[in-house]
Amino acid sequence: MTVLGRQVGGNHYQRLNPQPIVLAYKWKLNFAVGCILKYLARYKFKDGIKDLHKAIQFIEFERELNPINHDNHIIVPIFPAKWTLDIQDWELTSNIVNALAFVDIRDYSRAITYIEYEITCLQTTEGDT
Repeated sequence: MTVLGRQVGGNHYQRLNPQPIVLAYKWKLNFAVGCILKYLARYKFKDGIKDLHKAIQFIEFERELNPINHDNHIIVPIFPAKWTLDIQDWELTSNIVNALAFVDIRDYSRAITYIEYEITCLQTTEGDT
């Protein structure tokens, strides 16, 4: 069994193919962006709204702490071309895919808006049950 086949504390990453850590290495993501990816990928299977709030916090870390975001250089996308093909089996909502798309181009305010809209949708759904 490889390390990817073993998970401590649940199976929320094993349900994702590929697992977020595989993409973080493949795409050469920094820590904050890797965390954004993992929280958005697993929120349905682990901590729901709490994971979405964690993703927002890491977007804020990335926006504030990454020096590239303060330069006036041409914005280079974070994710590789055709990145959506790598996550197509994750069954993400359109809000979360849009949030990732805005993280990709470093438009953090719009990314947060889509995550907050997903939170509102989840709260509305939870209120209906």
